[in-house]
Amino acid sequence: MRHSDRLLNMTQRLAKIDGWEWDVDRENPNRTKETYHFYGFSPDEQFSSRQWLEKCLSCYAPLDRETL
Repeated sequence: MRHSDRLLNMTQRLAKIDGWEWDVDRENPNRTKETYHFYGFSPDEQFSSRQWLEKCLSCYAPLDRETL
């Protein structure tokens, strides 16, 4: 599993893509390391789940946000 995680993180970093999913039960995002770079914030920054989601959505054009 650790090998798979390292491979996934390396592949995402090289391709400059992120990955995240929303944990419905905890109302919390699970993020890959590249997600922080992709959206331009540090893993050390502390956000509530809602603030994190709003910050990520703000990276998209207003008309595109409606389809996300």
